[in-house]
Amino acid sequence: VAPFISHDYKTYAHCMHVFIYSVAVFHTYDMTESEVFEFGLGALLHDVGKAKIPKRILNKRGPLTRSEREIVKEHPVHGVSMCAHLPMTQNTINCILFHHETLDGSGYPAGIQGENIPIGARILAVAEAYISLTSNRPYRDPWDGNAALNEIGKYVRTGKFDPMVVDTLSEIVAELN
Repeated sequence: VAPFISHDYKTYAHCMHVFIYSVAVFHTYDMTESEVFEFGLGALLHDVGKAKIPKRILNKRGPLTRSEREIVKEHPVHGVSMCAHLPMTQNTINCILFHHETLDGSGYPAGIQGENIPIGARILAVAEAYISLTSNRPYRDPWDGNAALNEIGKYVRTGKFDPMVVDTLSEIVAELN
């Protein structure tokens, strides 16, 4: 983990925030403590593959070029390969590998869709979107929580995110405010 933290502390902090919100959502589903742990580990490690992405791309202030976006899209596969020597369950691997998949199949790296996306990865995708929108980025200021949830709601309407996961996260955020 130390090389990951030293490569990009912002990504490490992002993973910690995504972990917290994801675990809150995991606990609302009928999961065993073991499953929550496995999915939670996947949430902690979901962006570890970004350690293989050049800092100049991760910290770029303007929009990424098409080739830069393609490089960033490699991070889930890099993450799984970086963790290959660790004793991880399929639930953990699925979170790392599939957290950018979308219900309509337009996500990456595999373009899987709907119920074929493991529940842990569907939850992680929504939590990550919320944290990404509400965090300061090199290319924009953070959004407030309500604006972020409204934006995520658009992704439900366009078939990207699981509506039940979004509803659950919205309830959790409302309880925190």
